[in-house]
Amino acid sequence: MTIWASLILTMVVTFEMLITIDQELPAGTGTSFTVERVDTATKADAVRAIAQASRNLGINVFKIQPSFRDSMKSRVLVAFVGDQKSFQRNGGYDYPSFSTRDQSTKVVSFEEITTQDLRGSYATNADRSHMEQLAKALSRSRIVVDESQSLWSRGFWIAAMIYALGKGGLWAGVVIIAITLVVSTAYSLSRNRKIHAIKAMHGYTSGRILVGELVSLLATLAVGLVTITLVGLPFLWFINNFHQIWRLLRALFIAVAVLTAYLVFLALALGGASTFRDRIPAVLNGEGNELRDGIIAGFAQFMVVAVLFGTISGSLNRISAVQSTSRSLAQWSRISDQYVLRFSIKINITQEDMLRAAPPLMKVIEDLDSRGKAMLVGYNGDSVRPADGNNDPYEPDGSDSMIVSPNYLDKQPIAGLDGKPVRVSERDIGAFTLLVPSSYKGDPGALLKKYAEYFKTQCQLGVTRKQKPYSCNPHGVLVRTRSGQDISLFSGTQFMPAEDQQKLSLKDPVVAVTSPSSGLISPMVYLSYTSSDSVLFSDPELLQSKLDHYGISGYFQGIDNAKDSVAYTLSLSRNEQRGDIIAISFGLAAAMMAILVCSAAYCARRRRLSFVQFIHGYGFFRRHGGFLIMQNTGVLLTLMAVGMIGSMNKVADLVAGTLLFAGSSLIMAITVSAYESRFRADDIKRP
Repeated sequence: MTIWASLILTMVVTFEMLITIDQELPAGTGTSFTVERVDTATKADAVRAIAQASRNLGINVFKIQPSFRDSMKSRVLVAFVGDQKSFQRNGGYDYPSFSTRDQSTKVVSFEEITTQDLRGSYATNADRSHMEQLAKALSRSRIVVDESQSLWSRGFWIAAMIYALGKGGLWAGVVIIAITLVVSTAYSLSRNRKIHAIKAMHGYTSGRILVGELVSLLATLAVGLVTITLVGLPFLWFINNFHQIWRLLRALFIAVAVLTAYLVFLALALGGASTFRDRIPAVLNGEGNELRDGIIAGFAQFMVVAVLFGTISGSLNRISAVQSTSRSLAQWSRISDQYVLRFSIKINITQEDMLRAAPPLMKVIEDLDSRGKAMLVGYNGDSVRPADGNNDPYEPDGSDSMIVSPNYLDKQPIAGLDGKPVRVSERDIGAFTLLVPSSYKGDPGALLKKYAEYFKTQCQLGVTRKQKPYSCNPHGVLVRTRSGQDISLFSGTQFMPAEDQQKLSLKDPVVAVTSPSSGLISPMVYLSYTSSDSVLFSDPELLQSKLDHYGISGYFQGIDNAKDSVAYTLSLSRNEQRGDIIAISFGLAAAMMAILVCSAAYCARRRRLSFVQFIHGYGFFRRHGGFLIMQNTGVLLTLMAVGMIGSMNKVADLVAGTLLFAGSSLIMAITVSAYESRFRADDIKRP
């Protein structure tokens, strides 16, 4: 059953890997490269250079970029076609998406390039020789190309596997299966020792015995592979209509080959050494590998418990985060659609790029803010840590402070002491309003001065000598607000699972309200806020037209609906939860197997002593107390170590650890009692 479970997990991991590979290397390509810099006189010259090189070399080149709308789950492949047969064979402009659940793909001609930045990721069907020629041709056209990476390079496969395991939450399942295969292989080979001894008596060599074990192992693997493949093919047809099936089969072949190599290694390492040492008479008289099997199973038990505890703790955190984010999603649904502007992750954004993009972006934000179509929700409390460790959480960038624009108060009302929503219409240069909850115990006036000093530095951050700030003379107004209010951060929109997102709301924070036109926050700081999804827009068409007008669209990969982004983070967490279910299921089964093998080895090794002690009236704990204490102490120390390393200090973690410890202790005691009774019955029946 362990081999079957490992095959199922191998197929799941391979499927996740193909999703990753398809994102980096679209169908019909095998090499990726990056355009770092374009020094041509015009963008049109660069486009013509790439198209000409593709035609001359007879290859296809695709620029990979996220769709400007819904960049999380859709992309555009800009095609420079030089090999029509290969292009049509791989779907042409009708791309054969491997997993539309994860990403949809649109293929367009290079003639449709307008405002896109030509820097970024590319993929091609060129082999190594043609890739070198392509790089030289582009270099002659003043297009700087970074090193290429092939589909069949070891580094690419390792990176794809690591990413797939992390995204799918499958790390724990793979580790548990790897450990379980060690235990099951060792125990299986030990049970066949008498068969090996009889074969040796009949002239079988050790090598021939090992070959027989390997043939049996590979036969089991082959039967499992055929069965699972027959069951999986209809499922695969339902999922993606057999798109990129040959690519998947090649990847599956490699994955199964790795699994087979691991199983063969275990059989040789665990079976080979003992086969050459076995003493035939002793083996026929019942001598086994109890000590070895017990040690392996004992260590396996501790390792599985460690992984299982970590997985359960992570799963509990995910469940809590999913619940909180689901409530946040409901809040997003109660307001008009908001959009976030994504910085391009496919382009190496330099400091010069940011200095160039920040001022026009600031103008865009000011324009949309004046129309009520943009708002700032700035919060740095999750990322900023004071150097002295004694910072007041209500001070600027503290864990209970935030900076917003006046439009924010229309989406998230904050009640004053009179119970009415606070309104801030001040948009003068240098003006800000500080909302301080009545629960604040400090001096509100002193806090107001600290925020004024803070804005004096904020308005100058990233400002060059040529770019003078509007004003560095902040003047604030203090307003007290009611306590007991949960204030939304309108967060949860990053490309990461729900449990990795920042806080979703704050309880009674200090809120600084200032308009983009006040000049208190510099363009570079606003650029930083935009990159962290802290600036929200309500008119995507107007936003895109303004970006195009100022010529900075190329720095951004897309405009995404914030509500859809939150739903996407939930889908990432739920995908990890499926991995948690696999890992916990395998982990519980593996822990049970390890306990059974360890108990069987222990009872077999001291069966005569236990029998003698039993007939002399020794109680169960007196017979086996030392072993049970040792095992339980090991489990307890393992749980404590994992808890300290993972900072698992929640009540749910304590409950999970306690249940694991209690369950392990109980199962160990029951299995020891059962195996002892079985061996005792065998001894009584023996003449």
